Amino acid sequence: MSETHERRESVRFAGNVNPGDTETETFEVSEDCTVEEVKVRFYQGPRLSLHVVPFVEDAPDRGRRVELVNFRGKEYVDGDNDLWVFDASEGVEDGEVIGVEVENTDGSNTYDYAVDMTLDYAGGTERAAVGIVERIAGWF
Repeated sequence: MSETHERRESVRFAGNVNPGDTETETFEVSEDCTVEEVKVRFYQGPRLSLHVVPFVEDAPDRGRRVELVNFRGKEYVDGDNDLWVFDASEGVEDGEVIGVEVENTDGSNTYDYAVDMTLDYAGGTERAAVGIVERIAGWF
């Protein structure tokens, strides 16, 4: 296995949400990393009734929650038979969690979803911080 494959991991959140329910799935990271990509897959049928919010959350005692995607001015991603791919650069520290919150606003039907997040362990959270500093420095 190459070094590139060893430093990256894909985490999948998939399931279904009953009418009027909200489901939350999380994954605790075991070492510092950066969320580099978020893919949100909607299967045919929900007609914008599923609202997906991918996030990073600190340990419970700190209470920070960062939403990873801003989708066309909404606070969630929606779709119908769509695959949305978003670039991200959010640092995650050992013990923090990544996750998704999925709300089904339809009152009659259950819908499926899948969310894949790519984690890069090379450089941990430092890599994301360096990228932000470089962007700020470019303004001056």
